[in-house]
Amino acid sequence: MNYTIDLKQLQKRNHQSREIEPEYLQESTERFKALLAQIGYEQRNSELYAALCKYAGMLSTKATVKGLALLGALGIGKSWGAESLAHFTRTKFVTASELVTAYEQGGVSELLEVAIPFKLGFESDPEDLIIDEVGREPQSATHYGTKLNVIEEVLRRRYIQWERHGARTIITSNAFLRRDSRQLDKPSIESLYGDDIADRVQQMCNVPQIGGCDLRQ
Repeated sequence: MNYTIDLKQLQKRNHQSREIEPEYLQESTERFKALLAQIGYEQRNSELYAALCKYAGMLSTKATVKGLALLGALGIGKSWGAESLAHFTRTKFVTASELVTAYEQGGVSELLEVAIPFKLGFESDPEDLIIDEVGREPQSATHYGTKLNVIEEVLRRRYIQWERHGARTIITSNAFLRRDSRQLDKPSIESLYGDDIADRVQQMCNVPQIGGCDLRQ
């Protein structure tokens, strides 16, 4: 199923955090749990399941001003969970590699059309965005000779839109947030995109602790 939502189908939404009735938040969370139950997701990764359910209600009711960074080992269900979240909240879903392709084909202007989508009819009001598989994309992309670390640039710009307009970003990645001296062979947001980007991800996203075994085995 393609979870990328056409911009014309997006409804006007208010990204500002506000007080939400607990009953409404609980109802939204329960509806998301029901969606996951239909695909048997609750049996796959309890830690990730809990994080997704908690955030789904907050995202759909605009009860949080922060995004979400699902960082963890390969194969624990992050992408599957993010696709479910995109489907439930009608949030645009794109992979990091697709953002790289957008830059290579059309430069910064085409990249920004995908990476900073705006609400229909509201050109100063950017939408939330889910970026899947951050860190698995080519680290350097070229458009007419101009090289760019695309995801570094996207995360930097998404942070600016979060600060100015409250546009939330949800990412999935097999990388840690910070370098780990005990596991130097493991990628991190810090090593891939720099300390400043790791700081920005930490500021604009909730970063739950997620474990779990490889569900692909």
